[in-house]
Amino acid sequence: MNENIEKYLVNELKKYMQLNSNITLNQNLFDIGLDSLSLISLIIDIENNYKFEFDDSDMVLEKFSTIESIIKLVDSYL
Repeated sequence: MNENIEKYLVNELKKYMQLNSNITLNQNLFDIGLDSLSLISLIIDIENNYKFEFDDSDMVLEKFSTIESIIKLVDSYL
């Protein structure tokens, strides 16, 4: 698991939702407050930071539902 991506995602998620320090990598982000508008902003931030665009086929909620799933997805583009 890429720790740099994890740190980046946690910092970005803090902008959009209140995270406690006990969040786990496989906790469902939508269950703890991430909404669709925040997800769009997060996706744009990730794309801008890592200089790529997600394929349309990857734009499904399941791939953005946990920190772990987002890390795996971002890592596949790097």
